[in-house]
Amino acid sequence: MKYIYLIFLGIIAINKIKCHVTDRSKQSDGVTTVLPEENETRNMMAKELSEKKLESPKKVQDGETSVYLDDVLFALKNQNWTAEEEPCFNHINRLLHGLQNFTLWAVWDWDSLASEPQGLLFGNRYQLGNFDQCMNAPWSKTHPELKTKYCLAEIVLERTDKAVRRRVDKPYYPYQSALDFIEHRPPHTRPLNELTWGACVPAACAPRTVERLLAVMLARSHLGAAGMRANISISEPCQSGDDEMEYDALFYAFFIVMGSITVTALICTYLNCQRKELDPNSRRTGFIQSFCIKENALDLLRMKKEGIEVFYGIRFFTICLIVLDHQIGISNSGPISDGMTSDQEVQTPLGLLILHDDLFVDTFFLLSGFLTITNIAKFKRLPNPLFIILKRYVRLVVAFAVVIFYVCAVYPYTGTGPLWHKAVSHETEQCRKNWWLNLLMLHNYIDTENICIVVSWYIPCDFHFFVVTVLIYCVYRSLPKLGLVLAALVTTAALVLPGIVNYIYDLSAVQLFTFE
Repeated sequence: MKYIYLIFLGIIAINKIKCHVTDRSKQSDGVTTVLPEENETRNMMAKELSEKKLESPKKVQDGETSVYLDDVLFALKNQNWTAEEEPCFNHINRLLHGLQNFTLWAVWDWDSLASEPQGLLFGNRYQLGNFDQCMNAPWSKTHPELKTKYCLAEIVLERTDKAVRRRVDKPYYPYQSALDFIEHRPPHTRPLNELTWGACVPAACAPRTVERLLAVMLARSHLGAAGMRANISISEPCQSGDDEMEYDALFYAFFIVMGSITVTALICTYLNCQRKELDPNSRRTGFIQSFCIKENALDLLRMKKEGIEVFYGIRFFTICLIVLDHQIGISNSGPISDGMTSDQEVQTPLGLLILHDDLFVDTFFLLSGFLTITNIAKFKRLPNPLFIILKRYVRLVVAFAVVIFYVCAVYPYTGTGPLWHKAVSHETEQCRKNWWLNLLMLHNYIDTENICIVVSWYIPCDFHFFVVTVLIYCVYRSLPKLGLVLAALVTTAALVLPGIVNYIYDLSAVQLFTFE
């Protein structure tokens, strides 16, 4: 028993010692004693540091990275530089030396650059680096001599060994030449010898100089080990952080027109709510109701119960599939790192079903034709067909014109990014050039290489099918036998002509919304 008491007393003594130490430590927390001599020494050191000039960072020890940079610098020095290219070369020279010293601005610029392509064999075409880092250096305004710009280069790799191109039975045989694998391209797949390379370069560099710099870097990458020749071109203008798009007259015109229409709609909506004061038979009342937001919203959401309510579900389901198709197509053609996986999914049954987008669009054509005939057949006396066609044209072209106006005037100002100018400027230029073809429903036939809003190909097709349907039905109402013959001929032509066109132009029999 006495041993238990002794142990108990020992525990109490230890706890008291701990408490005493803890109290002492709490009293000393946050208090740093500085001797007068030490304090004076610190002040003198701070004064010396403030008066001392900043020195360059210490040079990083030589290693593989230093050897690579020396190799790039040596290759650049041994090229013939013109007087116009000298400022660019001098800046690149400073950049490479700054990298060897691990200076912040040089490392920042190089870090935003994809120093060599990666993942090309797996379908990673876009080597974009870091666009925002290149465009938003913190010292771009305080040190203008360090300004950079972002250039987008298109590169096509070609083999130089002049090997005989042979059929590849096993494309994934691991011991074959990588050149054969890069050159092999099955149908509906992206080419592996093409890449888009984003480069963060000094602002003084011209596109031709950037091409030479990328050629040197590519030759010293793993892709240059086999001596592949690179055809490099920079066709799009380089982007700089100082670039600001000036609003042109078309931009202001869009907002003036849209603002006027909005104000008109609001006024008409207010007046239409005061129906007691309006004459229901006057043209003024008809105009007000035409621009009334409430009336148009109710008409848009109204479901007519005419025994064809199932069409609403078909339209909704079809438009969902079309949107899914376009989303997959846009994502698949953009900067993805697993392009090979996406290309392989196309060959699966599910991929063939989803990406066979023309079948979904044909559903809308079928519904449009059925509704057209159903509505025309209700007339005991057929109206003037030109009036019916004009009404259909106005119904389509007004909303279409607003979209074209937006693409021409506002769309270029709504975003930024490494691929923005490449994707948007081309679309805007085409619309500013051929907008009138779209409004005349002729852009499917004239200058089709520069079509304004590619996805709008459906609208003229729908309109032309409507015109043909109305004209054939008018003939059928007057001469039934001739109308049936014309309908049979048009149906036969619709089945035969696509096959003939595909054969003549060597087109794919099945249209798939893939990378191509």
